[in-house]
Amino acid sequence: RHFGAWIDALPAVHKKIERFIMFPDHWKGDVRDMGFEFAGQGSYRTTLRPIGNPNYVIKLINDDGDSYAMNEDEVKLQGQLRGIFPKVFAHGKGAFGTKYDWIVVETVPHIILPDEVDEILSPRFPHLKNMLVDLLDKDYIDENDYRYIADKFDTIVSNVINYAANGARPWIFDKIIDKDSEIAKGIITKAFDDTIRDSPFIRSSVILVSNYNVEPQELTAGNIGIDKSGNLVIVDLSMFDDDCRRPPVIDPGETRVRSLPLEPRCMVARLATLNETI
Repeated sequence: RHFGAWIDALPAVHKKIERFIMFPDHWKGDVRDMGFEFAGQGSYRTTLRPIGNPNYVIKLINDDGDSYAMNEDEVKLQGQLRGIFPKVFAHGKGAFGTKYDWIVVETVPHIILPDEVDEILSPRFPHLKNMLVDLLDKDYIDENDYRYIADKFDTIVSNVINYAANGARPWIFDKIIDKDSEIAKGIITKAFDDTIRDSPFIRSSVILVSNYNVEPQELTAGNIGIDKSGNLVIVDLSMFDDDCRRPPVIDPGETRVRSLPLEPRCMVARLATLNETI
Protein backbone atom coordinates (compact mmCIF):
# COMPACT_ATOMS: atom_id res chain seq x y z
CA ARG A 1 0.00 0.00 0.00
CA HIS A 2 1.36 3.41 -1.01
CA PHE A 3 0.74 6.14 1.54
CA GLY A 4 2.80 8.97 0.12
CA ALA A 5 5.71 10.88 1.59
CA TRP A 6 3.86 11.70 4.80
CA ILE A 7 4.47 8.27 6.32
CA ASP A 8 8.24 8.80 6.09
CA ALA A 9 7.87 11.97 8.14
CA LEU A 10 6.26 10.27 11.17
CA PRO A 11 9.49 9.56 13.12
CA ALA A 12 10.53 13.20 12.77
CA VAL A 13 7.06 14.43 13.71
CA HIS A 14 7.02 12.30 16.85
CA LYS A 15 10.48 13.50 17.87
CA LYS A 16 9.45 17.09 17.20
CA ILE A 17 6.48 16.99 19.59
CA GLU A 18 7.73 14.46 22.17
CA ARG A 19 8.98 17.01 24.72
CA PHE A 20 5.65 18.84 24.97
CA ILE A 21 3.36 16.14 23.62
CA MET A 22 0.74 16.65 26.34
CA PHE A 23 0.46 20.34 25.41
CA PRO A 24 -0.81 20.33 21.79
CA ASP A 25 -1.09 24.11 21.61
CA HIS A 26 2.71 24.21 21.72
CA TRP A 27 3.14 22.21 18.55
CA LYS A 28 -0.03 22.24 16.43
CA GLY A 29 1.48 24.79 14.07
CA ASP A 30 4.71 22.82 13.75
CA VAL A 31 2.99 19.58 12.75
CA ARG A 32 0.77 21.47 10.32
CA ASP A 33 3.90 22.72 8.61
CA MET A 34 4.99 19.08 8.39
CA GLY A 35 1.71 17.99 6.77
CA PHE A 36 -0.41 16.87 9.72
CA GLU A 37 -3.25 18.18 11.84
CA PHE A 38 -4.08 17.48 15.46
CA ALA A 39 -7.09 15.14 15.78
CA GLY A 40 -7.30 14.31 19.49
CA GLN A 41 -5.53 13.16 22.63
CA GLY A 42 -5.99 10.77 25.53
CA SER A 43 -3.86 9.95 28.54
CA TYR A 44 -1.68 7.51 26.61
CA ARG A 45 -1.88 8.40 22.91
CA THR A 46 -2.10 11.42 20.64
CA THR A 47 -3.89 11.28 17.29
CA LEU A 48 -2.89 13.14 14.14
CA ARG A 49 -4.39 13.16 10.67
CA PRO A 50 -2.45 13.65 7.42
CA ILE A 51 -3.71 16.87 5.84
CA GLY A 52 -5.72 16.17 2.70
CA ASN A 53 -6.05 12.45 3.40
CA PRO A 54 -9.14 11.64 5.49
CA ASN A 55 -8.73 7.86 5.17
CA TYR A 56 -6.06 7.50 7.86
CA VAL A 57 -5.28 8.56 11.41
CA ILE A 58 -1.96 8.18 13.25
CA LYS A 59 -1.83 7.15 16.90
CA LEU A 60 1.42 8.21 18.60
CA ILE A 61 2.30 7.14 22.13
CA ASN A 62 2.64 9.90 24.72
CA ASP A 63 5.47 8.51 26.86
CA ASP A 64 8.34 6.06 27.06
CA GLY A 65 6.61 3.71 29.49
CA ASP A 66 4.02 1.06 28.64
CA SER A 67 1.86 3.07 26.23
CA TYR A 68 3.48 1.35 23.25
CA ALA A 69 1.67 -1.86 24.28
CA MET A 70 -1.68 -0.31 23.34
CA ASN A 71 -0.44 0.18 19.78
CA GLU A 72 1.21 -3.23 19.76
CA ASP A 73 -1.98 -4.97 20.82
CA GLU A 74 -4.03 -3.16 18.18
CA VAL A 75 -1.61 -4.41 15.53
CA LYS A 76 -1.51 -8.01 16.75
CA LEU A 77 -5.07 -8.47 17.91
CA GLN A 78 -6.56 -7.42 14.58
CA GLY A 79 -5.09 -10.61 13.16
CA GLN A 80 -6.57 -12.73 15.94
CA LEU A 81 -9.98 -11.11 16.32
CA ARG A 82 -11.25 -10.52 12.83
CA GLY A 83 -12.74 -7.15 12.14
CA ILE A 84 -13.14 -5.98 15.72
CA PHE A 85 -10.58 -3.15 15.41
CA PRO A 86 -10.02 -0.64 12.61
CA LYS A 87 -7.36 -1.89 10.21
CA VAL A 88 -3.77 -1.04 11.10
CA PHE A 89 -1.65 -0.50 7.98
CA ALA A 90 1.78 0.39 9.36
CA HIS A 91 3.75 0.93 12.55
CA GLY A 92 7.24 2.06 13.41
CA LYS A 93 9.81 3.78 15.58
CA GLY A 94 9.51 7.38 16.65
CA ALA A 95 10.68 9.37 19.65
CA PHE A 96 10.88 6.46 22.08
CA GLY A 97 12.54 3.79 19.95
CA THR A 98 9.91 1.04 20.03
CA LYS A 99 8.46 -0.60 16.93
CA TYR A 100 5.04 0.68 18.04
CA ASP A 101 5.74 4.35 18.76
CA TRP A 102 3.17 5.11 16.08
CA ILE A 103 0.58 3.20 14.08
CA VAL A 104 -1.35 4.18 10.96
CA VAL A 105 -5.01 3.19 11.28
CA GLU A 106 -7.99 3.44 8.98
CA THR A 107 -10.42 6.20 9.78
CA VAL A 108 -13.65 5.05 11.38
CA PRO A 109 -16.31 7.17 9.66
CA HIS A 110 -18.83 7.08 12.48
CA ILE A 111 -18.28 6.95 16.23
CA ILE A 112 -21.51 5.94 17.98
CA LEU A 113 -22.76 8.67 20.32
CA PRO A 114 -24.90 8.11 23.44
CA ASP A 115 -27.99 9.71 21.93
CA GLU A 116 -28.08 7.35 18.94
CA VAL A 117 -27.41 3.94 20.45
CA ASP A 118 -30.96 2.66 19.93
CA GLU A 119 -31.15 3.82 16.32
CA ILE A 120 -27.76 2.40 15.33
CA LEU A 121 -27.25 -0.63 17.56
CA SER A 122 -30.69 -2.20 17.85
CA PRO A 123 -30.87 -3.24 14.15
CA ARG A 124 -27.51 -4.97 14.57
CA PHE A 125 -28.71 -7.00 17.55
CA PRO A 126 -32.16 -8.26 16.53
CA HIS A 127 -32.50 -10.76 19.40
CA LEU A 128 -32.12 -7.94 21.92
CA LYS A 129 -34.44 -5.64 19.99
CA ASN A 130 -37.12 -8.34 19.80
CA MET A 131 -36.61 -9.09 23.48
CA LEU A 132 -37.61 -5.54 24.43
CA VAL A 133 -40.68 -5.62 22.21
CA ASP A 134 -41.69 -9.00 23.65
CA LEU A 135 -41.30 -7.79 27.24
CA LEU A 136 -43.42 -4.73 26.48
CA ASP A 137 -46.13 -6.66 24.61
CA LYS A 138 -46.46 -9.13 27.48
CA ASP A 139 -46.56 -6.35 30.10
CA TYR A 140 -43.35 -7.39 31.79
CA ILE A 141 -42.11 -3.82 31.40
CA ASP A 142 -44.04 -0.59 30.93
CA GLU A 143 -43.62 2.08 28.25
CA ASN A 144 -41.35 4.23 30.37
CA ASP A 145 -38.98 1.39 31.14
CA TYR A 146 -39.05 0.29 27.50
CA ARG A 147 -37.85 3.73 26.42
CA TYR A 148 -35.32 3.90 29.25
CA ILE A 149 -33.81 0.54 28.30
CA ALA A 150 -33.80 1.30 24.56
CA ASP A 151 -31.95 4.56 25.19
CA LYS A 152 -29.26 2.52 26.95
CA PHE A 153 -28.99 -0.10 24.24
CA ASP A 154 -25.20 0.04 24.30
CA THR A 155 -25.21 -0.96 27.97
CA ILE A 156 -27.38 -3.97 27.10
CA VAL A 157 -24.74 -5.04 24.58
CA SER A 158 -22.05 -4.49 27.22
CA ASN A 159 -24.13 -6.51 29.69
CA VAL A 160 -24.36 -9.41 27.21
CA ILE A 161 -20.55 -9.40 26.92
CA ASN A 162 -20.19 -9.37 30.72
CA TYR A 163 -22.83 -12.12 31.02
CA ALA A 164 -20.90 -14.33 28.59
CA ALA A 165 -17.44 -13.60 29.98
CA ASN A 166 -18.11 -13.37 33.71
CA GLY A 167 -21.58 -14.76 34.33
CA ALA A 168 -22.91 -11.28 35.15
CA ARG A 169 -26.60 -10.92 35.96
CA PRO A 170 -28.67 -9.22 33.24
CA TRP A 171 -29.52 -5.80 34.65
CA ILE A 172 -32.86 -5.79 32.79
CA PHE A 173 -34.08 -8.24 35.44
CA ASP A 174 -34.42 -5.20 37.71
CA LYS A 175 -36.90 -3.57 35.31
CA ILE A 176 -39.36 -6.47 35.24
CA ILE A 177 -42.63 -5.50 36.89
CA ASP A 178 -43.11 -9.00 38.29
CA LYS A 179 -39.67 -9.58 39.81
CA ASP A 180 -40.39 -13.28 40.29
CA SER A 181 -41.43 -13.99 36.71
CA GLU A 182 -39.33 -16.84 35.41
CA ILE A 183 -40.97 -16.43 32.00
CA ALA A 184 -39.71 -12.86 31.69
CA LYS A 185 -36.24 -13.86 32.87
CA GLY A 186 -36.30 -16.69 30.35
CA ILE A 187 -37.09 -14.24 27.52
CA ILE A 188 -34.09 -12.14 28.54
CA THR A 189 -31.58 -14.96 28.98
CA LYS A 190 -32.62 -16.59 25.69
CA ALA A 191 -32.09 -13.28 23.87
CA PHE A 192 -28.67 -12.95 25.51
CA ASP A 193 -27.71 -16.52 24.57
CA ASP A 194 -28.92 -16.12 20.98
CA THR A 195 -26.98 -12.86 20.65
CA ILE A 196 -23.76 -14.51 21.83
CA ARG A 197 -24.31 -17.32 19.33
CA ASP A 198 -24.99 -15.06 16.34
CA SER A 199 -22.79 -11.98 16.85
CA PRO A 200 -19.08 -12.13 15.90
CA PHE A 201 -18.62 -8.75 17.59
CA ILE A 202 -19.92 -10.13 20.88
CA ARG A 203 -17.79 -13.27 20.68
CA SER A 204 -14.63 -11.29 19.92
CA SER A 205 -15.43 -8.87 22.73
CA VAL A 206 -15.83 -11.78 25.15
CA ILE A 207 -12.29 -12.92 24.32
CA LEU A 208 -11.00 -9.40 25.01
CA VAL A 209 -12.76 -9.28 28.37
CA SER A 210 -11.69 -12.79 29.34
CA ASN A 211 -8.06 -12.67 28.21
CA TYR A 212 -7.03 -9.02 28.22
CA ASN A 213 -8.58 -7.50 31.34
CA VAL A 214 -10.86 -5.26 29.29
CA GLU A 215 -13.77 -3.87 31.29
CA PRO A 216 -17.10 -4.61 29.54
CA GLN A 217 -18.24 -1.10 30.48
CA GLU A 218 -15.65 0.27 28.05
CA LEU A 219 -17.49 -1.35 25.13
CA THR A 220 -20.17 1.31 24.98
CA ALA A 221 -20.95 4.52 23.09
CA GLY A 222 -17.89 6.64 22.40
CA ASN A 223 -15.56 3.64 22.20
CA ILE A 224 -17.31 1.78 19.39
CA GLY A 225 -18.01 2.84 15.85
CA ILE A 226 -19.02 1.74 12.37
CA ASP A 227 -16.36 1.03 9.76
CA LYS A 228 -16.66 1.59 6.02
CA SER A 229 -18.18 -1.86 5.56
CA GLY A 230 -20.87 -1.14 8.14
CA ASN A 231 -19.37 -3.41 10.79
CA LEU A 232 -19.04 -2.59 14.49
CA VAL A 233 -15.46 -1.91 15.55
CA ILE A 234 -13.73 -0.86 18.76
CA VAL A 235 -12.23 2.56 18.22
CA ASP A 236 -10.10 2.90 21.33
CA LEU A 237 -9.46 0.58 24.21
CA SER A 238 -7.13 0.10 27.15
CA MET A 239 -6.12 -3.51 27.71
CA PHE A 240 -4.72 -3.28 31.23
CA ASP A 241 -6.05 -3.89 34.73
CA ASP A 242 -7.45 -0.68 36.21
CA ASP A 243 -5.27 -1.22 39.29
CA CYS A 244 -2.20 -1.42 37.09
CA ARG A 245 -2.74 1.59 34.84
CA ARG A 246 -0.58 4.45 35.96
CA PRO A 247 -1.10 7.80 34.26
CA PRO A 248 1.79 9.67 32.65
CA VAL A 249 3.47 12.17 34.95
CA ILE A 250 5.63 15.24 34.51
CA ASP A 251 8.31 15.76 37.14
CA PRO A 252 8.58 19.32 38.43
CA GLY A 253 12.14 19.53 37.14
CA GLU A 254 11.36 17.98 33.78
CA THR A 255 9.40 18.86 30.71
CA ARG A 256 9.39 15.34 29.31
CA VAL A 257 6.40 13.11 29.84
CA ARG A 258 7.08 9.69 31.31
CA SER A 259 5.17 6.79 32.87
CA LEU A 260 5.78 5.11 36.17
CA PRO A 261 7.01 1.52 35.66
CA LEU A 262 4.59 -1.38 35.87
CA GLU A 263 5.11 -4.38 38.08
CA PRO A 264 5.51 -7.65 36.11
CA ARG A 265 2.06 -8.89 37.20
CA CYS A 266 0.53 -5.86 35.53
CA MET A 267 1.90 -6.38 32.05
CA VAL A 268 -0.52 -7.16 29.27
CA ALA A 269 -1.14 -10.84 28.57
CA ARG A 270 0.80 -11.83 25.49
CA LEU A 271 -0.79 -13.13 22.35
CA ALA A 272 0.70 -16.57 22.92
CA THR A 273 -2.07 -17.16 25.43
CA LEU A 274 -4.76 -16.51 22.86
CA ASN A 275 -5.57 -19.69 20.97
CA GLU A 276 -9.25 -19.20 20.28
CA THR A 277 -10.61 -18.44 16.85
CA ILE A 278 -13.78 -16.71 15.81
